[in-house]
Amino acid sequence: YVPGWDCHGLPIENAIEKKYGRSLSRDDMQAKSRAFATEQIAQQLGDFQRLGVLGEWDNPYKTMNFANEAGELRAFKRVIERGFVYRGLKPVYWCFDCGSSLAEFEIEYQDKKSTTLDVAFKAHDPQALAAAFGLPALARDAFIVIWTTTAWTLPA
Repeated sequence: YVPGWDCHGLPIENAIEKKYGRSLSRDDMQAKSRAFATEQIAQQLGDFQRLGVLGEWDNPYKTMNFANEAGELRAFKRVIERGFVYRGLKPVYWCFDCGSSLAEFEIEYQDKKSTTLDVAFKAHDPQALAAAFGLPALARDAFIVIWTTTAWTLPA
């Protein structure tokens, strides 16, 4: 078993910002993040060894090792060259507190119950609707869909 650590990401950056503030230069942020990750790895590694976990503790995998980072860049270059990277549309979850995007695994969803209603209203004038969209005609009946949390306002 080769133990491994992901040494990059928002949790580490947040810990550094909490300790040192937001005025660090990029180089200082990277150096302090690397030092923080190294400390955390040493602590966790010791904990795992005390628990009796068997592993290749002298040569763990760390995403911050320069050889690993270089290998990731070479692999990404091959992915680009094969045409698997493209620009498209996708929602980007954003952290307003730290001003950066969030990884999908960092998103926490909450199931909430709320009284909502989806209503479909049949288009009153299908020809006018088709014309508004530059179409000669509609292939089938068209509906305007609304969603509301205030269903009592619909009769108005």
